[in-house]
Amino acid sequence: MIDGWTTWWNLNQLLNKILSNDEPLPYSFFIGDEYKEVISTLNDAVKDLPKFNTEIVLPLVYKPEASFKVRPITRASATLEGHAEAILSVTFSPDGKQLATGSGDKTVRVWDIFT
Repeated sequence: MIDGWTTWWNLNQLLNKILSNDEPLPYSFFIGDEYKEVISTLNDAVKDLPKFNTEIVLPLVYKPEASFKVRPITRASATLEGHAEAILSVTFSPDGKQLATGSGDKTVRVWDIFT
């Protein structure tokens, strides 16, 4: 009998342990020959499968949900000499040769991007 409490979250925890992931990654799980997605529990996923019984082996396929890592945004990712406060606005000139920056120090500076 399939445990109705085997949830998507439990499967993620188990797979991350099996794969020895340092930081847990989210995975999607698919079951059966039709690859029905496990959204809540295994029990919910198999009850709609045709020809399901407890005597057959069902493949359980996993795929990573996200292959990138989102890093938190920091206040200052780079500095630009000339402003005393954070830069709040940036725009290029139509020809792309100059850059204008507006800062929290109430100044606007125009930069030559080639020098």
